[in-house]
Amino acid sequence: MASGGPPPVPKKQGLSPWAWLGIGCAGILVVGGVVAVLVGMFVFGKVREVARDMEEDPVATMSRMIAAAHPEVELVEADKDARTVTFRNTTSGEVFTFSYEDIEEGRFSFTSDGETAQFDFDADESESGRMTVTTDEGTATFGAGSDVSDIPDWVPIYPGSTPNGTYSSETPQMRAGGFGFETSDG
Repeated sequence: MASGGPPPVPKKQGLSPWAWLGIGCAGILVVGGVVAVLVGMFVFGKVREVARDMEEDPVATMSRMIAAAHPEVELVEADKDARTVTFRNTTSGEVFTFSYEDIEEGRFSFTSDGETAQFDFDADESESGRMTVTTDEGTATFGAGSDVSDIPDWVPIYPGSTPNGTYSSETPQMRAGGFGFETSDG
């Protein structure tokens, strides 16, 4: 006969450290998934809002984006009825007002200290995009469509190529420019 006392009580088994690690990782994934869905819903809502604003008044929407992207530019007013947009340079305090028509056609004019600079952006198919800046001192053109008609005779031209202007500048004292050549050669 065995002596002895009560039979031994089996030890209670808990979860292993690997199980707890797996539960923790799963919890992090669930929380991360919920955060990702909430952020996605927020971003999607903002994109829809901007798209709706862009459809209703694209000039005012772009004006707000320009002001948000440049800390020295403040949008004072986007008046849909008067079809004008007014910005203020926060550094100098100067105020600039543009008409919707000028913005839609890519024309801007700035006057500062009695001097005027006019910017004209062409993006039609025939010009392939260019910007012309005109001041009292002269005119500068950047991009496709710059004048290449007066390439000096001393500039060697690659045989069978077509010169394309990238910029030109003209003042009463001088004329300058840059160009490249387009060819089908390798």
